[in-house]
Amino acid sequence: MLISVLPVPFGDAGRQRQYEAVLATLQAEAEADAPATVLLGNLGAFSPIAADILIVRPAALALVLLTPHDGHLTMSALIHGPWQLDGQPLPGRAEADNPFAQYQ
Repeated sequence: MLISVLPVPFGDAGRQRQYEAVLATLQAEAEADAPATVLLGNLGAFSPIAADILIVRPAALALVLLTPHDGHLTMSALIHGPWQLDGQPLPGRAEADNPFAQYQ
C-alpha cells in the first residue's frame, strides 16, 4: 500500500520530475508487496523542515533532499566535511557541511 501526499507541486520543474520518479518507483514496489509506505512531498510548502520528501515505512523513515542536477556524488565522510556533486558543493546547504550533518 502506498499513500502519497503532494499538497502543492514543486516550484522547480527538476524537483517535480524527481518527485514523480520517486513516486513511480514506490508505486512499482507497492504492486510487488513492499511494506506500507507514506510519501509526503514538497515539505517546505507546509512545514519548517528543510527537506523535499519524507518517506515513512514500518520502523523507518527517510528525509530526502532533491537536487535537480545529475552527477557524481563525493563524500569525504558521512558525518562531517562537504559533499560535492561533480566537484561542486551541494546547492542550498550553507547552514551545514552536508545534509547528514544538517539533520543530526
